[in-house]
Amino acid sequence: MSGDNKGAGRYFFSPVAAILLIMAFYSSYLSWQDYDIYWHLATGRAALEQGISPYIDHFSWSADSQRVIAHYAQVDKLLYLIWSLMGYRGLQIFSGLGMVLTLLPLALLISRFTLHPLLEASMLLLSILAIFPYTGARPHVIGFMLFSLLVLMLDLPFTPNKAVISGLILGLWANAHATFQVGFAIMTVSALVWLTSKQIKSGLLACASILTGILLFLLNPQWNILWRWPVMQWTGAYTQKYNLDWTSLQPLKLSLLPTSILLLAACSLGILRWEPRAIGALGLILPTIQTARYTPFLIPLLVYSILLSLTEKRKLKALFTQGLFTNPTISRKVSVLSTAILLASILVLSLLRTPSATDSSSFTFPRMAVQELTACGSPGPVWNDYNLGGFIIWETNASYPVSFDGRAEVLYSKQLFQNYLKVVNQSHGWEQIVQQSPARYAIFPAHSSPAFERIKGWRLVYKDETAVIYARQDAIWRCKDRIQSNRTVM
Repeated sequence: MSGDNKGAGRYFFSPVAAILLIMAFYSSYLSWQDYDIYWHLATGRAALEQGISPYIDHFSWSADSQRVIAHYAQVDKLLYLIWSLMGYRGLQIFSGLGMVLTLLPLALLISRFTLHPLLEASMLLLSILAIFPYTGARPHVIGFMLFSLLVLMLDLPFTPNKAVISGLILGLWANAHATFQVGFAIMTVSALVWLTSKQIKSGLLACASILTGILLFLLNPQWNILWRWPVMQWTGAYTQKYNLDWTSLQPLKLSLLPTSILLLAACSLGILRWEPRAIGALGLILPTIQTARYTPFLIPLLVYSILLSLTEKRKLKALFTQGLFTNPTISRKVSVLSTAILLASILVLSLLRTPSATDSSSFTFPRMAVQELTACGSPGPVWNDYNLGGFIIWETNASYPVSFDGRAEVLYSKQLFQNYLKVVNQSHGWEQIVQQSPARYAIFPAHSSPAFERIKGWRLVYKDETAVIYARQDAIWRCKDRIQSNRTVM
């Protein structure tokens, strides 16, 4: 069987990998925050402190009491516990460690090829850049970490210990995030490859891992619908068109360019071989092109398969013998020192950087506007911008039910999404949709708000450089109207 044991041997951790993983940790540490983190925190808070089921909606007025496909519920509880114990610093550390633990198994796999530091650095850097857009304090990061660890297990011989660990990984993943199908797929591929290659014991142990994962999956309250999850997203008209998390791979887009480079390299080298990681990479290429969110699962397989192809092609290897494939195996002492440097750097960066809720280079949240809403308006339903829904839920403890938030793919129907789009785009009939809704307030970004003041019975009551608030005539608003046009809100 070609390439199945290629590079087999002990792992080591190089200084190059340590430096790049430190950079990856800090970048993800600083970029922990996005629009969805807040409704995830709110879900965890509601479940742990108030005993509210995460599988029924209690946050919106448009889908109130409807079923939520909350495949992330257990991770939401974890995120809220982290926040309770460590505040925003904890979420930043979670984000940074998520990136490191996603890349670490790949770094260990790469180490066995004993590459020249420049090539090792290039492959790791491309991997970091490809995975980075999907990191942060989010439940799907758990899936990335578990997948990378699972990929590390796929060496021959596949021992009973590896089988037990792999089965537990699959079961944990199936109860943590709906991307678990990727894990079952790669393990199924491994079983088929090994069985057909007369590695019967390894193949049967892989089957045992799959069975263990399935049994643990049955502990998930929504197991009966989660197998259909990928199809539900691929066929969802609004998620494909409007939700950037689910859009297709765009090869010329700067953030997606590293993935495109690796795909091009794989096509040029030809990674087709009867080896679990290579077959898994081929299987994930089309889903990733269709839905770029699968990138963090494809990249570790793709990088490993590319390096496997390079080292197996003698002519290519001869061309690079003088530079790229002559790095000697790193000693145990150097490997231990590199690991110590990584751990110490993570600790120092985590302690020295003072975190806050406003740490983010990409998002501006309307903190003062929401404070004004809670101070001046009695609790009631709110029309809001899609990206602000989770923040409003979190900051108001769900006392101001939102019209829409980031749970588009797990809660809201196509009709609700279409109504939302009509309102934000001020399409024909949008005023009637607003008037027929129970909403008493509206809060939108100041630069892209629908003109609610044109609707009879609505008025502008607050405005700053970040957000605007409208109130309905029958809504209680205890403060004077405050319209600020030249004030910078920090």
